[in-house]
Amino acid sequence: MGCVIRWTHALQTGCEGQVMTDLPVLEVQNLTVRLPASADRDNAVTDIGFTVNPGEIVCVVGESGSGKSVTAQAVM
Repeated sequence: MGCVIRWTHALQTGCEGQVMTDLPVLEVQNLTVRLPASADRDNAVTDIGFTVNPGEIVCVVGESGSGKSVTAQAVM
């Protein structure tokens, strides 16, 4: 199965700016980013997924070279 990225940009708000939807703001499934053939490994990230729901703040942490920036760039 290929990578699936869903981005919901039209959120409904209620009183006092409360978010009134159960839809994720961002959903990433099965993301794999390949590296050039000359790299020390085949993939920068392999088969990762995450969901960001309305009102959530998600922090991605990991060692240097673990794929944090590559993941963010692939989603953008």
